[in-house]
Amino acid sequence: DLPSSLQVSSCLTTSMPEYIGHMAQKQKVPVTRAGEVDGSVLVKHMSNLDAVAGEACLVNYLDGIDYDQKLFPKAVTAWGKGDIKTVLANYQDQPFLTCDLANADSAAFIQTYAVDMMVDALNQELATPGKSMAVVDISDLLRKGGVLDKMRAQGIEVTSPDM
Repeated sequence: DLPSSLQVSSCLTTSMPEYIGHMAQKQKVPVTRAGEVDGSVLVKHMSNLDAVAGEACLVNYLDGIDYDQKLFPKAVTAWGKGDIKTVLANYQDQPFLTCDLANADSAAFIQTYAVDMMVDALNQELATPGKSMAVVDISDLLRKGGVLDKMRAQGIEVTSPDM
């Protein structure tokens, strides 16, 4: 069931993982978080930029807002229906990644915490009998070198619905 607009607006005051975790707990589904992320590396990177680089990053962030309003809803709706062809047609990396991945420290941070930590958690769950569900940011899941690419590189078969 999709949450009502009231529930959606209330979830926006907390993080999406907290909201999903709360929904799972209400259904008595056990929840294990993959880990916690300290974003201070990204904040430090952003605060050390010169004026030109800072403006370029700001433009990237603003472009991300345009993306979120125009294309992302189409991709998310398609994802919910299993329409992978439409997802891929409307998906793009978040524009802010251009800025964050340009710095070695922040790129390593994103790789370690957003991708590697999730891949480790998924591997633990795959080794455990039973069913599991993972909530992964679509950008971390689909981008080149992201979660799906890492899982494939480990020899794990990743399939999708027919396109």
